[in-house]
Amino acid sequence: MFSSGSTHKQRVEVYLPASAVMRCPVIKFVTHTASHICFLILLAAATFRLTENSVHISSTEELTSTQHTHLPHHERAHSLLKETLRPANTLLTHVQICIVFWILGLLWMECKQIYNTGARSYLTDYYNFMDFGVLSMYLASYLLRFITDFRVQEAD
Repeated sequence: MFSSGSTHKQRVEVYLPASAVMRCPVIKFVTHTASHICFLILLAAATFRLTENSVHISSTEELTSTQHTHLPHHERAHSLLKETLRPANTLLTHVQICIVFWILGLLWMECKQIYNTGARSYLTDYYNFMDFGVLSMYLASYLLRFITDFRVQEAD
């Protein structure tokens, strides 16, 4: 039969072509581009609140319109207040959680790059300053969101 060393070698040979394909510059470009497009779609969904499924009543005239008569009066008034004051329903939606994990993944990639290339080499490339700035702004925006929510809950 097979010894344990030969089966291990066979497994490595099976995965070797896939890793060689993934190292091809064209494939790297396509996967990175697809990744950035997915990230932009997530940002657009979070920015334009595409995940909300509620009725939006934005003026007092719409409270009595026939378009929203199927809703009870308290739901119409709640929708008007919600649209006027625009409070956040939840701290993080599902889309925003995906964005946070995506940003943490990008931050992990930057940490690996610092570890592999060394801090001095990493800091000499100006593109890395741009990456660091963008990631810092994303992290700062979510940190401010948490601090704001904490202070609002503390004030109530």
